[in-house]
Amino acid sequence: MQQDYRKPDYYTDKAKKAGFLARSVFKLEEMDKKLRLLKSGFKVLDLGAAPGSWSQYVSKKVGPKGFLLAVDQKDLKFQANNLFFYRKDIMEMDEEFLAEILSQNKLKNFDVVLSDVAPDTSGIAGKDAALSLELSEKVFEIAEGVLKKGGCCVCKIFESFEAHQFVKNLARKYQTVKTFRPQAVRPQSKEFYIVARKKL
Repeated sequence: MQQDYRKPDYYTDKAKKAGFLARSVFKLEEMDKKLRLLKSGFKVLDLGAAPGSWSQYVSKKVGPKGFLLAVDQKDLKFQANNLFFYRKDIMEMDEEFLAEILSQNKLKNFDVVLSDVAPDTSGIAGKDAALSLELSEKVFEIAEGVLKKGGCCVCKIFESFEAHQFVKNLARKYQTVKTFRPQAVRPQSKEFYIVARKKL
C-alpha cells in the first residue's frame, strides 16, 4: 500500500511556521549544518527543486554574491534575486541543454549540485526503488558535466541493493562518498541521501 505523506507532523508544522514551502527543507538544513555543504558565494544547481523549500534555504545561505539555478518540470513557488529557474524534466537534460544554461548564466561550473527529486511512487517497493535509482544516476550524470573539480553532489535515493552498489561505484569519481539519513525523513520512508564530495 502506498504511504500517505500528507498528514501533518512536527516538521510540517515547523516548516509552515518558518515560512518554508515544504518540510524537506530540514533534511537539507541538517546535512548542511553537520557536513558544511554550502557557503556564501557558492554557485548551486538544485535539480527537482519544486515546490522550492531547498531553493529557499540555498538562496539565503549562498547570499547575494552566490547563484542558484533551479530546475523542475513543475513551477517553483519561490523567487529570489540570486535564483534563476528553468522548467524542464531533469531526465531530458542533455549536454546541449547544460551547455546552454551555463552559457546563458555566464558560468563555467557549479560548486554544489543538490537533488531531492523522487519518482511518483506506486507503493511497489521494487519499482519505486528502480525509478529512484534511475533519477539518481541522471543527477550524477548531470553533475559529471557541470560540477567543478573538488565540488559536491547530494542526491536522494531509495533503499535497494542496487542503490548501495551505485554508492560504492561513485567512489571512482569522488574522494569521499557517504550516506546520510536526516532526522526529518519520515520513519516509514525508504529514502536516504548520497553525499559525494571532492569530485575527482
